[in-house]
Formats: sequence, structure tokens, C-alpha cells
Amino acid sequence: MRPVKSLKNQFDLEEYIRRLEFNKTEPEVLSSLIKKAINEGKDFQKLLRAIKSNADVLKDKLFDDGVIDCLEISIEDKEKLAKSAITSIDGSRQIVGGRGKRYYIMLSVAIVELEQGIYGNFRVRYPNIELIPFEDPTGDKIEALGQDLMLLIETEALKRKIKECNSDECIMLDGPIVDPPRESSDEFKNLLKNIGYIDNRCNILKEAWKQDIKIYGFVKNIKTDNFLKNSLAMMNDDLNKYVDIYASDEELIFTILTLLHLKQKENSKKQKIFFTKPCPAPIKIPIYHRYFQNDVKIYYTYSMPYLGGKAYRLEIAAPKDANENDIKRDLLEGIKLTTTLTLPGQRIPIPIYLAHEKCKIRKGAAEIIYREILAKGISITDELNETLELVKYYMTYL
Repeated sequence: MRPVKSLKNQFDLEEYIRRLEFNKTEPEVLSSLIKKAINEGKDFQKLLRAIKSNADVLKDKLFDDGVIDCLEISIEDKEKLAKSAITSIDGSRQIVGGRGKRYYIMLSVAIVELEQGIYGNFRVRYPNIELIPFEDPTGDKIEALGQDLMLLIETEALKRKIKECNSDECIMLDGPIVDPPRESSDEFKNLLKNIGYIDNRCNILKEAWKQDIKIYGFVKNIKTDNFLKNSLAMMNDDLNKYVDIYASDEELIFTILTLLHLKQKENSKKQKIFFTKPCPAPIKIPIYHRYFQNDVKIYYTYSMPYLGGKAYRLEIAAPKDANENDIKRDLLEGIKLTTTLTLPGQRIPIPIYLAHEKCKIRKGAAEIIYREILAKGISITDELNETLELVKYYMTYL
């Protein structure tokens, strides 16, 4: 067996696993699939040309219409932002179990404080770590409940941090402001009884705005977003024929912003940042309408930190009666901050990365903890043989 190369990061490990699984596949199967893949690749080439061609047309149209804009940030401003205090918050969950209808939801939330920006030390706090049992005979409800409970403790962590904040501080959430982007599950509502999750979250967001504390939702996974696609299709039928080829906002934004980055002239003193015009989130989507009914409106923009970077959506929440210019100003400041905190070669801002990694409950760890539950729960009786068979069953098939 050949020695494994040094794996420098997560992406090296993922690629190593892919190659390992590739090499384990039967040669005859691989040979046939590769021949078919070559033919499919030729057809896909036509699609890529069309995607690029449409983006060439769209980038000029959208730039002229003000849908896409750019701002500049100086090296001095980036240095100042990099040293500014910022807090990030993220939660994690793992679900294990199923034996005897009982599942266990493991929850963790981390508050990461960078008081001197990315140049200083950071502090991590864990305001809530939970292990919650729940009976679900079919296993259909546990995933939604686990997500809802994770977001509940995230919201409580946000509330706690806001009470400690000074005005003009920034908090970054790993994920959208409206989270989950759906109604809460019935099981979650039953657990909370008379406590309204959305009401509570909206009150926290409004209080933050009142204290001039900026809360940004950084959405790194926008593969299923169609906010911009739908908006452009409604604006102009002529645009729709160019937009329809893209699978989602992520594909559309990444392609257009990449072309804009490639065509700009390099400037060693200033960095150009391209972004979409800040817009209110569509309240025709039921969950966004629920927030609107609670006097909270969500604004968003799409951007990309640098050429070859990852497109993302940035969100901010404000009371319904807030000045729209103030909202857009804060969102543009958020774009500058996000760009500054995303180093070349990185996919997400450093504070978001730290919060994500520090709160993360890994699957293997959760399974070992579940084994501990099983080991404590199975008592050895006089019927030794039967009990040992039970032990083997429960411990082997997690």
C-alpha cells in the first residue's frame, strides 16, 4: 500500500477520499463510464459557452440598469476594518439514535469574539450545549425539530450578545437572518408551548437596530436561491431569455461577477467590489411575510470577495419604518467588511469560519457519545446470552 500524502486541509482529504473510492470501483465499470463522460463533456461544453455568452450580455445590461454596481475600498480602509471588533455566532447539531423510537439531538452554539479584529486573539464562549431525547416512531420529524432547536439556542445566544454590546458593534451570523427559511415544525411549537420563536427573533433584531448594533446574515450556500432570477424575470421579458439558462442565483452571480472581475484593471491601492443593488426580500414568500407582519423587513445583496472567490448573499434586518438609505448604507458597509475578512484562498470570512469550526459537533463524535448512552442503558442480567446479543445489535448498527 502506497503511503498517504500529507493532507494539508479539508479539501485535500475530500479529494483523497474521492480518489480512493474511484480506485475501488471495477475497471470495466470505470472504463465504460469514462467513455460516456467524454461524450457528455462535449455537450456540456456547448452549455458552458451559452452560460458565458448570456453573462456577457447580462453584465452590461445589469450594470447599465443599476442592478449591479461596484464600490472601491482602499488598503487603508481594509486595514482599519480588519482591526475592528466583530462577533460571530453559529450553531451545530447532530442526530443519533432511533432504537426504541428514541432519538437524541446534540446541540452546540458558539459565540466567537474578535475584540481586535482578525489581527488579535479571539475568545470563544459556549452559552448552550444540550443533549435532548425525542421519540419519533417514523423518524420523519426529527430532522426539522433538530434544526429548529439549534436555531432556538442560536437566537438565545444572539440575544445574550446584544445585551453585552456597545452601539456600532457588528455581529455576523452563519446563515440567513430568516432562519429557518420555513415555518417552525409542529413538534417545535408544541415544545415551546406559548413562546413565539419568530416573535422573539424579530424583537431581538429590532432591539439591535435601535441600539445601532449591526447584525449581518452571511449566506454561503445559495445554490437553491432564486431571489435575483425571479426579480429580473419580472422586470423585463427580454432579460428572462438570458437568465433562464442559470440553475440558481449562485450560478448567475458567480458567472457575471467573474467576468466583471476579469475585465477590470488592477489597482494596487484600491480594490473594486462588485455587488447587486440592495433589495428587500420578497414578502410574497410566506416566511418573509411573517417577519414583515412583525415589523421587520429583510434586505439582501449578492457579492463575491475576489476573482475565483465564492459568491454569497449578505442580509440585514431593520424595522419596517427604518430609513431605506440607512439600511442600504449599512449593507454596503457589510460588503466591505465581508470582503476584508475573507482572505485570498478562503471561501468565507474568518469570523464565520471560526464560529463554524468551534461549535461543530462532528458525526463520529456524536456516534461515540451515543454508544455511551447505549452502554449505560443496557444492564447485564442473569440472562447473559440474550443480553449480549442485544448489546451486539444495538452497538453494531448505530
